[in-house]
Amino acid sequence: MSHQRLLSLLPPSHAALGALLSTQGVKSVASLLTTDRASLDGVDPAAADALARALAFQLVGAPRPALEAYRAHLAHNVLLSTGLPSLDRLLGGGLRTGEVVELCGAPGCGKTQLCVAACVELVASTQQATALYVDAAGGFRAERAWELLRSAVMRRGGPMDEAARRAWKARLGPQLRVHRAPRLHALAGALE
Repeated sequence: MSHQRLLSLLPPSHAALGALLSTQGVKSVASLLTTDRASLDGVDPAAADALARALAFQLVGAPRPALEAYRAHLAHNVLLSTGLPSLDRLLGGGLRTGEVVELCGAPGCGKTQLCVAACVELVASTQQATALYVDAAGGFRAERAWELLRSAVMRRGGPMDEAARRAWKARLGPQLRVHRAPRLHALAGALE
């Protein structure tokens, strides 16, 4: 920040202190916060400290405990069911939006199945969300996604007559985006 920016942030009662700080080479908020204020000539260290705290508070807000920040983060992220109640319990309620989860395991252990099931659970639970399934191994099968969606709807007690089937199939395509990305550069393109 420029010297003018530092002066513009100061209340009128601190204008003299701001002018004195600028004669000592403190011309920005950053320099005020990082300077050893006790070593400044003619500046009351307590007044400079109080000003530094006030400006820091004004610029970044009040400090808060990490647990409070984490709880606020959790409150804004939605839990998505994996479709497996026991796994959801292990994950603390399901998969959180805004987080990346990496699945590792031997071939055939169910990684693809779990990812497709989680995407389908999202489609079954809301019309407002979209899931992106990045298929790096070529294992995605639309028929399997449809079977899982049908099961999820029926498990929730929803109808699955012909009209409902057509409506769910119409929703599945736009809400579940599948991008095949067999190479790393294609994966990066899918995430943009």
